[in-house]
Amino acid sequence: MFLRFSFKRTIASLLLLAALSVLAAGSGDSEFRAWNDLSYAFHSGFYPAAISQADDFISTYTRSSLIPDAQVLKGESLYMLGRYSEAVTCLEKPAARNLEGAYWLGRSHFAQQQYREAAEAFHDSATLAGQHPANLNLYRSTLVYAAFSLSNVGDKEQAAALLQYVFRFYKMQDELVPSMALLFSLYQSLERYDATVALYNQLEPTVALLEEELKEGIMLSAARAFAATGDSQKAWQLYSNLITTGSQTTMLEALQEAYVLTAENTAFDISSLLDGVESKLAAYPEYRAEMWLRLGIASFQQKETERASSFFDRADQTASREQKNLAAIYRSEMFLEQGNSDMGFDLLEPTVFTESTWYK
Repeated sequence: MFLRFSFKRTIASLLLLAALSVLAAGSGDSEFRAWNDLSYAFHSGFYPAAISQADDFISTYTRSSLIPDAQVLKGESLYMLGRYSEAVTCLEKPAARNLEGAYWLGRSHFAQQQYREAAEAFHDSATLAGQHPANLNLYRSTLVYAAFSLSNVGDKEQAAALLQYVFRFYKMQDELVPSMALLFSLYQSLERYDATVALYNQLEPTVALLEEELKEGIMLSAARAFAATGDSQKAWQLYSNLITTGSQTTMLEALQEAYVLTAENTAFDISSLLDGVESKLAAYPEYRAEMWLRLGIASFQQKETERASSFFDRADQTASREQKNLAAIYRSEMFLEQGNSDMGFDLLEPTVFTESTWYK
């Protein structure tokens, strides 16, 4: 779900090679071979062997300057094997001065849902990287995991600030998709509608290519933000898209919110959208009836009696008894206003006195 970080230790590898040359010249080939075997086992994905060889290296070459790196490789190997609590124990010491050690300590805490400890470790890793980190992939991953950790402990402000930085200075990549979804969610919970609009405008082409569930969640957040900032046209466009192409759950949510938008702006016609999704609404008969009933009541209040009557007819097709009773009350009032009191009372009498919950 989160960033898949691949350790291509470009700068670190060059430094290690330089260190190994010194080792080979000064203290014989044994330490060089031991480190080479450990490094090969680790980078080959043979993690049990890497753990064993790291232990041998640490116990044999007690004065080696590479001991912190050996501890980090052991800790990362333990992490890769799912032995997270052991990884934490192994990485706590080197993490104080080794940014990769701090990063994997954070990942080990994160995997155990120890989010506060994880946030502290990621903070240490970012601090060790300095203002000009050599490994940008590691630094980006650190910031993203720190944001998820902070979000999980309720510090939404700091989490949003970190992700805002990431999307400002890093190009959009597949690995950042979960982070993008989190940032939209954070902005929504913090009611930062202007920031949501700006982020959506920046990433709209990317959003269109996402998996449906992520795309729909982001579009729904964006629609709410556009509505809140007064861009009803863009909000309506997004809601319309979600209603016609979204999943059933998203469609229902978008319909509710689009209806509120139509109450504020009569230029939008939600009845045409309802017509287009009748087949999708078949699984929700009372919900379908409720939407048509709402439109009927709104038309009645606007004195559009023919339109109201048409909407009440549509509602009756799948309405519950209570919904039919409510429609009948409005219909009877329309007849009474037209001077047809007999028809009005004919509709009203069974509703109120026979089967209605309104009377009770």
